[in-house]
Amino acid sequence: MVTSRVLASLLARAYVAEFSETEVISETLMQISDDGLWDSLFNLIKDNEVHRLMIEEAVELLGFDVKSFREYSVRGLSAKSYEFSDEYINTMLEEILKWEVWCLKYYSRLLNLDFSDISNERGEDVTNKVKKILKNLMTWENKHVTIVKELLQR
Repeated sequence: MVTSRVLASLLARAYVAEFSETEVISETLMQISDDGLWDSLFNLIKDNEVHRLMIEEAVELLGFDVKSFREYSVRGLSAKSYEFSDEYINTMLEEILKWEVWCLKYYSRLLNLDFSDISNERGEDVTNKVKKILKNLMTWENKHVTIVKELLQR
């Protein structure tokens, strides 16, 4: 069984992953000139920002202060720089795909946790809302995996 505190801590890892993936995509955007590819990757960044807001909503539902959650999450960030040129776009897309697959699996595992302690702590309504957020995140990530795979086949 998982408590609200444990789930919030696990969500912090997902929050960092969404941020880290956005950094990879941002660096990739600096190296590409193809407008179609640029637009697709920009949309992934936008979606990742939405994902972070969804995670913040779940954390609030679990009874935690979002500002403190952000500070806790950011402590786990490390600045990683990716050096590449236009000819290595597929390498960067493969890196982005790894992040997308990781997020999809991670949200799936979170959703499969035993939420009975959270139901006892916060109530069924909160539990159902958090589960709905996780399901929606999985849907988004599944879509992103498909998008990146399609970009790799261009």
